[in-house]
Amino acid sequence: LEQRSRELIPGGVLILIILGTDNYGSTGYDEQKNLLYKCAQLIKLTSKELLDYTLPMYLRSYSECIDYELFNRYSFKLIKSECISVQMPFFKQYQNEKITLDELIRSITLFTRSWSESALKQSLLNNGRSEEETEQLLIEFWTTYEREAKEHLYKYDSSLKFTYLVLKKKYKYD
Repeated sequence: LEQRSRELIPGGVLILIILGTDNYGSTGYDEQKNLLYKCAQLIKLTSKELLDYTLPMYLRSYSECIDYELFNRYSFKLIKSECISVQMPFFKQYQNEKITLDELIRSITLFTRSWSESALKQSLLNNGRSEEETEQLLIEFWTTYEREAKEHLYKYDSSLKFTYLVLKKKYKYD
């Protein structure tokens, strides 16, 4: 925010879209995160590998994103804020019968893999697994994930939660 404040001229608008949680603390992909750990257990990682397999992330709630003191410190005025839920496109495609169940599960897996695989891979390598062992375990892991995701699809939330902020850089006389 500080850097953007320096870049914007007075009257300039900054739009932020922040991945976060809804009012109940749901991210929209909580089930995917739970399933990741379950699959790690199913492929029989060591207890140390399981302990090291963490996805450290903190997502702010809507109320945590509304910080008037911070906005004032960097000469911003809040113009608009909203907590929104955006349906993941592949769920919508599935509901509209544009893709099959298998294609939906594959899309969910690819999406989840894009932000989570590096943590598992690093856990395996840090615990002495070879590159070859690691690659084999990753294949087994994602095969297991697809199977389990298909079985537990009914638990999935089909949307992600975002906080949408529109901030305006204040003039000196504001």
